[in-house]
Parts: sequence; C-alpha cells; structure tokens
Amino acid sequence: MSDPESRPRPLLLAIAWLVFPATIVMGVGQFNLIPDLRLKSEGSTTTGTVVAREPAIHDAVVVRFSVNDVDHLVAKTKVAKPNPEKSTLAVGDPVVVYYLLGAPATQHAGSHQPRMWPLLRNF
Repeated sequence: MSDPESRPRPLLLAIAWLVFPATIVMGVGQFNLIPDLRLKSEGSTTTGTVVAREPAIHDAVVVRFSVNDVDHLVAKTKVAKPNPEKSTLAVGDPVVVYYLLGAPATQHAGSHQPRMWPLLRNF
C-alpha cells in the first residue's frame, strides 16, 4: 500500500493545473506573440511621422501613417530600430512603421523583432 504522504495532494495538483496555463496566457498576452509572428510573416513597412508626444501616457509617441490613402494615428510607448531612440524623437520626425496589409491597426513603430522571445525569432 502506498504512503498517503507520498501521493500528490489534490489541492496542489489543482493549483498547478490553473497556474501553468495562466502563466502561458499571460506571457503570450504580455509579449503580443501572435501579432509579432504575423508581422514577421505578413508585415509591410511604411514611413510615418511623429505628430505629438504624450508624457502623461508613459511618454508615448503619437505617429501618423497612411495605408491605401487612409490615415492611421497611433500612440506607441515603445519605439524600436531602425528608428532613433524614443527619447530623441520630436514632432515632425519620420519613423518606420511595420504593419499588416489587411489590418493596419496591427503595427509597431520600428521592427517587431526586439519584442519577440529569442527562441521564436527563427520561426
């Protein structure tokens, strides 16, 4: 007969079954892996223009870019290469914007690569 102390406790198993998937979901959400992977495989680039700085919103950079003669205005708290450092950008500066052709609302100011987990960069 097995020792009751050596068997896993049901409460610990239940917690493990809840914590592990929650950790995965939060990680995927935090790093936006799905949009990043789509940008890598289907993304296109255009040049946008910094139209404002928003110091009250984590020092966001407001960028306007146009796709198919439709203007898009987005506030970005992260700006990646090949753009200059976010702290040096001023109103009127050009920035490279990566976006999805069919969904320009999915975009990054600069390359999406720095945001992706290193292990997924090769996919």
